Amino acid sequence: MLPGAFASKASKFERSIRRRNWFEFGAGSIVIAVFATVAWLTADIASTIMMAVWIAIMIGVLVVMINLARFGSNLQRLPELDCRTHLRGQLARQSTALKSVWLWYLGPLVPGITLLHIARVYEFSAKTGLLDAIIYVTPSALFTIVIFAAVHWLNLRGAARLDAEIDALDQLGQF
Repeated sequence: MLPGAFASKASKFERSIRRRNWFEFGAGSIVIAVFATVAWLTADIASTIMMAVWIAIMIGVLVVMINLARFGSNLQRLPELDCRTHLRGQLARQSTALKSVWLWYLGPLVPGITLLHIARVYEFSAKTGLLDAIIYVTPSALFTIVIFAAVHWLNLRGAARLDAEIDALDQLGQF
């Protein structure tokens, strides 16, 4: 490889991580603001269970944002590490984060989303009966499961690409 190629690749990868994280933090902030506004505006007319839904979702998003900072942030550059070693560590950190996305990213959202579907069944069952309410809510619950599975699958694919880059770096180091 050309001199400086590892440093350039590491810098580019770090910029993409930083950009992704800022996008996620921005989206999370918007979600929290919207749900807080909805909770505040409907506080006098919303049911207690819907207030719990808004709060659970906001807490879940906040936990995701904290976890993103903990597990998905860039590694600090250490002067004692060469650029190749730093890049390999950065790739490994992100690969590990992507492989465990179900635990730290999707998992914190599950209680709020589950409570949302339960609340919808509860509210509709008062008007239509329990079976009709379950039938009405099932498609959106299944759609949620499909979206969560797709996010998990896409992250596993991303981790596999990063693992391939790690393997390529390791092959370069064997010569």
